Amino acid sequence: MLYLSQILGRPIRDREGERVATIKDVIVRLGEDHPPVTGLVARYRRRNFFLPRAHIAELNEQGARLTTDVLDLRPFARREGEVLLARDVLDKQLIDVHGKRVVRVNDVLLLDVGGEWRVTGVDVSLQGLLRRLAPRPTHLCFRFPSANCNRRRRATCRR
Repeated sequence: MLYLSQILGRPIRDREGERVATIKDVIVRLGEDHPPVTGLVARYRRRNFFLPRAHIAELNEQGARLTTDVLDLRPFARREGEVLLARDVLDKQLIDVHGKRVVRVNDVLLLDVGGEWRVTGVDVSLQGLLRRLAPRPTHLCFRFPSANCNRRRRATCRR
């Protein structure tokens, strides 16, 4: 289970682990009950380009890892039937047919089903909004006393 807010802005890394781009948006194709992810909109040096699902080996809270070292950096062009989750769904109002009311989408839930990422729901709760708007730590810092240190406390960062 993965939320859209957990991966937006995260790095895209090549097979060796080097950062090559950033996740800008997630693309799904409509037509099924749970639309499949067809790719990502990636950003590299102020240019948005399409990264197909076939080139993504791993997608998680840390970002994406590629299966290839070759990227097609042609500018992204939207095709018919595609929905960009961050641009077209986040912060938009939907009709909740069960509650018979209008709700605002605060986050989108993605689930790995048989090796394929699919949209399985939206989060309209306050927790979904806080998850999206709260800053994410890039690394953890711990402070602890050390017997080998003259100072009272010593800071160690783990990335």
